[in-house]
Amino acid sequence: MALAAWGWLLSGLWDRPAEIAGLALAVPLLAGVGLGVNRLLGVQWGGIGVVAMALLGFVALVGLTGASPQTLAGFIFGLVKPVGWTGDHILLRSVPLMMVVAHPWRPTWQGALVSALGVSAFLGIGLVILHAAG
Repeated sequence: MALAAWGWLLSGLWDRPAEIAGLALAVPLLAGVGLGVNRLLGVQWGGIGVVAMALLGFVALVGLTGASPQTLAGFIFGLVKPVGWTGDHILLRSVPLMMVVAHPWRPTWQGALVSALGVSAFLGIGLVILHAAG
């Protein structure tokens, strides 16, 4: 179900196979970061693992795109809406957010993968909006 939601959320990138592949390859790496933080700090700190996933993914996305961190964060969280963007709706934020909380709610490797899919979806949404703005 999470993979189908991820594909639907990032449907605006299907014409950019390198970006979809990069986001897909980032999922197991992000999940590994979340699990590593969870193992290091303990299960009760599962939320910190998700924050680590998000920060690492965001820094990588800023580095790869060269976009301004403030602008990219504004796009991801829906605070900034570029002129060319017409697809902003609540599902673009609520579905990935539900995916992100999977690991803290259920600290397993499957939960970490779902959380990593959510983080990757947020990053991909930022890419879709960034392309619409450009």
